[in-house]
Amino acid sequence: MPVIVDAASIVPRNLRNNPLSQCWILNNQIRAEQQPGFISDRTIFDCLAYYRMTCEKQGYIDFDLEASYHAAFARHMQSNPYDIIFHVDEFFPLRDNGTRNISEDDQRWVHYFLERQARIIEGTYGIRVVPVKGSRDDRNVTINTVLQAYIDAGLMQ
Repeated sequence: MPVIVDAASIVPRNLRNNPLSQCWILNNQIRAEQQPGFISDRTIFDCLAYYRMTCEKQGYIDFDLEASYHAAFARHMQSNPYDIIFHVDEFFPLRDNGTRNISEDDQRWVHYFLERQARIIEGTYGIRVVPVKGSRDDRNVTINTVLQAYIDAGLMQ
């Protein structure tokens, strides 16, 4: 299965702090997800979280941009791009790789936003969201066990 590099990693951290950049990231993430069957450590739900956080920090919403953002999001979700989403359900120290946002406050904001979105994702889109906890080995075991169950059930290739 191909692995998709998340679109946000293409944009330097200091240029991601505005809603327009977040829209660009969403559209490029969607473009990358057009292929059938892929693995990514980011979904458009992550994009939505960062977009929302950025808008909140800016203290305003551009309604035209907002409408465009949500239209692109909805169109992509109609294509059923995800079989399953794993949500790392805890905080752990992030290494600064020059790309990832390592602000603990921002990570916490995004984490709780995605935690709340998990129920919406499952209810609205029918996509199973699996919380993943524990050490790196524990997380890997959970992910591999669930993926194998999906493969054995013929739900994934």
